Parts: sequence; structure tokens; C-alpha cells
Amino acid sequence: LQCQAGQSVAGPHFLTVRVQSKGISNATADSTSPLVFTYNLAVKSVSPTSGSLAGGTNVTIYGDGFPLSHPNITDGQLQVMLGNSVCRVASSNRTAITCISHSASSTGAVDVEVKVNGSHVRSGPYLQTANLPNGFTFSEQSTPRLT
Repeated sequence: LQCQAGQSVAGPHFLTVRVQSKGISNATADSTSPLVFTYNLAVKSVSPTSGSLAGGTNVTIYGDGFPLSHPNITDGQLQVMLGNSVCRVASSNRTAITCISHSASSTGAVDVEVKVNGSHVRSGPYLQTANLPNGFTFSEQSTPRLT
């Protein structure tokens, strides 16, 4: 049996197989363990790649396995870090997250880290983390100056 799963949020997902004229199967051969596959979280790129030291840059992170934006999503379920600074999530879909950077104390490249912390009804809590090393740079040149 071979199948292709569409996009979904990172974490465990149960598999149900329906055999025409036979019914539904949702367990392994020993009939006690459900079939489970895991979508892996991935961070592939960031745009823009640099922003203001003072914060306020709209940053879009591209990848896979991100949860969809909705009013009940909390910071604990989806978190984006630019180095040691939280990037406040404004919106997300399965392949992109837009967040607003906070200020940084120094210039330089930092890792972009995405954490998805969730819970599945049947398998319980899970946490996935993905990062893009040196994916964003806090830059003096990107920081507006008043003269």
C-alpha cells in the first residue's frame, strides 16, 4: 500500500485505511497498535534576511508543518525565535509564518527557530523544533535613523 499525504501541522497523525467492501482498518497487524505517521517540521528560508536592531520588522518564515492561524492558537503552541529574541507571530499557514521581530542588543546573524507544541487526542503531547542556522541578521544598515 502506498499513499501520499497532503500538508498538515507537524506532529503525529493516525492513519485509517478503508478497503472497499471490507471496511476500515486502523491498527497494525497485531491489532493493538494504531498506524501513526509524523509530519516533520521544517524551516527552509526567511524573507527578508535582515532587519532593524530596534525590532518591528515583518519576517516571513517558509517551510512545512506550521499550524494554521486561528484565534485560539497560543504562544505556547507556536513560537518563533530570532536568536534570543521572540518574534511575535502575526499569522501562519501550513507553509509560511509571518512574525514581527523584537529588538536585539547587537548586530549579527542569528538562528531562526520554530517550535510547534501540540497535543493529539490519541497520542498525547508532542513538541517539534526546526531551525535555520544564521537565517536572519540584525543589521545597523536596516535600522532607520532620524536626522
